[in-house]
Amino acid sequence: MEDLYKTAINTIVREKLFLRTDLTLEELAEMLGCDSADIKKAFEESVSIDFDSVVNFLRVEEAKRVMHCIKPNWCLHTVAKTSGFNSLTSFFRSFKDVTGQTPFKYFIKNHCKEANPDEKIINSNVCFAQPGLPQK
Repeated sequence: MEDLYKTAINTIVREKLFLRTDLTLEELAEMLGCDSADIKKAFEESVSIDFDSVVNFLRVEEAKRVMHCIKPNWCLHTVAKTSGFNSLTSFFRSFKDVTGQTPFKYFIKNHCKEANPDEKIINSNVCFAQPGLPQK
């Protein structure tokens, strides 16, 4: 099972499959020529978490990478889509599960010299280049 897990992870990362919003366990199984139940078991036995959680972890890591080279007019929705999430809800939930903070707080903490993040302004229209938002 460990070998199947490694093969699956290597394929997901090498082919950047985690960026596809419609990636399923069944599709991955088909690509690898095996049964989806075997891949599911391989993930659970190797890392004790399910396929979707692993994929969302990789997506959050991509979102963090994207935030480091973000374009001034990009919005949270764009970061989410670029990272493979199909909704802001799943993006926010997964990001907070992985990092312990919201995407906006992460961005402020890692990219702005001084700021007071205000959670109330976070919505699908919030862009990182808000007027008055301190920039590096």
